Amino acid sequence: MILSRQPVLTEHFTKGTIFVDHSVESIVAGVQTLVKRERALSREIAELAAEKQEQWEIAFRELLAIIGDRT
Repeated sequence: MILSRQPVLTEHFTKGTIFVDHSVESIVAGVQTLVKRERALSREIAELAAEKQEQWEIAFRELLAIIGDRT
């Protein structure tokens, strides 16, 4: 995945991502890197998806516990 180098994106996408600046040179370099590292990046983004899913499930269970305590 190629994304713009923005703080909110770099904080969230910690694996499987190539960050680029808003210049032709940076985007070209990002595409070249993506092509060279496609397998590793694919593996990393799958790992990140699993991690984010687990974090979401934990947070959701905590929220349900809070809501349950109020009924």
